[in-house]
Amino acid sequence: MVIKERSRFHLAGGTVFRFEGHGELSGAEIGLPLVPVRLSSPQEPGGFVVNAILDSGATRTVIPPDLAEDLGLEGLSFEGRMTTPGGDASVARGRVNLAIVDSYFPSIAHWSFSELEVQVCESPDTLPMPLIGWDILSAFETCLHPEEGFIVLRPARASA
Repeated sequence: MVIKERSRFHLAGGTVFRFEGHGELSGAEIGLPLVPVRLSSPQEPGGFVVNAILDSGATRTVIPPDLAEDLGLEGLSFEGRMTTPGGDASVARGRVNLAIVDSYFPSIAHWSFSELEVQVCESPDTLPMPLIGWDILSAFETCLHPEEGFIVLRPARASA
């Protein structure tokens, strides 16, 4: 996994994001911590921006099937299983480029993950929007401030 960093807004060495992600995108109504991300396929680097849930209970980053289709991910084999709060779901592996982008100016990418292996959930009812799991969250110190309406992500310090 390759991480590239470009940051604009900082608080205590971290980058600040609105708690509800990018306001013009869906998801703010669910009241969970969201960050806007740009998803693209490795073959088509342009992509699109969506809000994603920061899920400290998820081991892997997961995307819904409609986004996988929009990204042109083909030949997915839904042979794996994933447990969600809504029950078990079939999943497939796929590779995407993912950039965590600015809450106010989504054209600004703060961190990029190239050819990240993600899980694609087969059922759109089980997963309405992407989840950012520990495969990405472990790269950051994360502070959630829902009452104040913001999230701080700070690259984790490497242990000696």
